Amino acid sequence: MIGQIILALAASGLGVVFVSLLVERLRRHPDAPSAFSWGPHLSMHYVSVNGHEMRYVKTGDGPALILLHTMRTQLDIYQKMIAELAERFTVYAPDLPAHGWSDIPREPVSVELLTESVAGFLEALEIKDAIVAGQSIGANIPLLMAADGHPAIRAVVAINTFDYGRRWSVRGSLLLRILFTLGPVPIIGTTFLRLRNAFIEAALFKGGVADPKSIPPALLNEMMVAGHQRDHYRQFHYLLRLIERWPAIHACYADIAVPVLVIYGDKDWSREVDRRRTVSEIPRASSVTIAHAGHFLSLDQPEALAARIREFAETL
Repeated sequence: MIGQIILALAASGLGVVFVSLLVERLRRHPDAPSAFSWGPHLSMHYVSVNGHEMRYVKTGDGPALILLHTMRTQLDIYQKMIAELAERFTVYAPDLPAHGWSDIPREPVSVELLTESVAGFLEALEIKDAIVAGQSIGANIPLLMAADGHPAIRAVVAINTFDYGRRWSVRGSLLLRILFTLGPVPIIGTTFLRLRNAFIEAALFKGGVADPKSIPPALLNEMMVAGHQRDHYRQFHYLLRLIERWPAIHACYADIAVPVLVIYGDKDWSREVDRRRTVSEIPRASSVTIAHAGHFLSLDQPEALAARIREFAETL
């Protein structure tokens, strides 16, 4: 009897895997957009970095400001801020590899690939003396580069850093906890990600903001469409498996010699103890908390975030 139950469970599990593979096989793979729906006057650029094409936007005039997005989002997450920041800075916002409409590498995305891609982006565009601002893993990347003494980085704005990185420590909705728990697991994680749909993805993205209405519907749709690219789900699985690696960057914080502003949303996934630890370990760090803001702070409170970045730049 027990053996029959085990066989039935195994068969049903294999059935789910097969269905997920079929769903992915039949999914329509999209073409990249030719213009920004939120900024049709802006030019969409691509640059070759380490053999991969990276999409980016460049606008404004003044000191260089690089904006790096979170895991599973894309440069458009800054759409509410770019015009305002462009009045003070030359703003560059790229899609990281395997995100948005940049190339999806054949090799698994790794911490090294992400940091090398940002370094290559700066080099390819001859960007120097830059302030690099990023959210979540987009904050971890410039912190690692600054600790390594990258010469093009003048200062870092680290927004809602993802340096706690323990799956079970992430605050948020039940669906987010399921994603961070099951997503990294081999076979189970890829099966779960192949069965994604608009309802699930919308709920996941909305779990990253304090106010679900702060996500523009067009952005939500484009992020979901971008996720339908071939092998995108597989790279997202690799990204989720990196979660346990990000805490290791604490070991290099003491080597950061450039000014750092650490910004948190009061409703970010991190805990207060995580935030205090990060700020205390970076020698030249100052910090600020923005109210009514979640993990995707640039969507919840774009004006407040832009103001903090401008004020910080004035102190350099």
